[in-house]
Amino acid sequence: MRGNELNKLEDTQTFLAALEDCQDRLEQALRQSDLSAAIDIDGERHLFLENALEQDLQYGSAKDQERLAVLKARSDHSLDTLRDLMKTLGVNAGRYKRALIGYRSGA
Repeated sequence: MRGNELNKLEDTQTFLAALEDCQDRLEQALRQSDLSAAIDIDGERHLFLENALEQDLQYGSAKDQERLAVLKARSDHSLDTLRDLMKTLGVNAGRYKRALIGYRSGA
C-alpha cells in the first residue's frame, strides 16, 4: 500500500488495511530492534492518518470501529515497546523522538 495509493485512500477498508499493514511491519521492526525501519514505518503511518483526516473518511460500522480500537491498542503497545527499547539505549524519558531522529542520522 504505497506510492499513489498513499494519496488515494478511497474508503475506510483501504485505510484500515493500510494501517494494519503499517502496524504489522512496525511490530516486526521493533522485534528486530530496527529503529531506523520503525521510524520510516511510523512516518508512513502518519501520512495515512493525515490523508484520512484530509479526506474526512467516516467510520460508520461497528466492525470498522472495532478494527480501529484494536489498531489503537496495538499502536499503544508498540509505543511502550519503543520506549522500553530506548530506555535500554540510555535515552531519558520524554526525549524518545529526538533520540530516534539522532539515532537515524547517526548522531
